[in-house]
Amino acid sequence: MEEDLKASMDYYGKTPQDVFFQQDNDPKHTCKKAKTWFQDNDLKVMEWPAQSPDLNPIEHLWSHLKKELGEYENPPVGITELWERWRRSGMISHLLCLKGYSCFSSQGRLY
Repeated sequence: MEEDLKASMDYYGKTPQDVFFQQDNDPKHTCKKAKTWFQDNDLKVMEWPAQSPDLNPIEHLWSHLKKELGEYENPPVGITELWERWRRSGMISHLLCLKGYSCFSSQGRLY
């Protein structure tokens, strides 16, 4: 966080007063050390209810991909085979939807 978050804020020309940090209530995110770091760096953290549904759509995509890839009898042998399994899963269409591209086929069906 010290390096990556600050570098991202610098890149976009943002200061701690410009942003709210959003995270789930996982214990590693809410421990005393993390809370102190946010306070020491003047970062506001959005309040988030415990056990709330994840509103980040990429998390749902990861869950679906993990399930799809788990259906294979054997793990992939190398990155090329993993990439091919991912491509066959159809996840690229879902990822493009998240990025704002058209998610409908020429027949009007959702990919």
